[in-house]
Amino acid sequence: LAVHADGRVFFTDPPHHRPPPEPVGRVLVLERDGTISTFADSFQYCNGIAFTPAGVVVEVEGRGLQAVHADGTRDWVIETLGDGGGDGFCYDVDGRAYVASTNEHGIRVVDPDGTVVDFLPIEGEGLTTNCCFGGPDLRTLYATDALPGDVVAFEGMPTPGLPLPSW
Repeated sequence: LAVHADGRVFFTDPPHHRPPPEPVGRVLVLERDGTISTFADSFQYCNGIAFTPAGVVVEVEGRGLQAVHADGTRDWVIETLGDGGGDGFCYDVDGRAYVASTNEHGIRVVDPDGTVVDFLPIEGEGLTTNCCFGGPDLRTLYATDALPGDVVAFEGMPTPGLPLPSW
């Protein structure tokens, strides 16, 4: 899920794994009044979700990152992230996406133009599922390593993370 600056909570509703042939995934919004509405639908397999520094919704679709605009149009940021695609992700203040790369066990760094510019490996065996920036200067990137159940910190990142609105 991702919290918009106006306090709405956006979240993905993917189909069960091994998606059906028809695209049934959705991006939903928990409105400030408690109602839930559909922001976008007909995704093959939507997963992680975040906002760019400009406030555009981006979600993991299949093996890539796709921008989903309020008018319903969609643009690929990058169609294929690599083996296994991505899971949860976050942004830095310059608009680079930091994507948890499940099968490759680390964090893939993607420039706003869709170019993969770095990969931050996590030692050992595991399954990287999400990441976020934290610390007093937002220069520590935290990643969840679901198997074996650890949290890994990459300290002293060159660019601070995008500050997140609280709910």
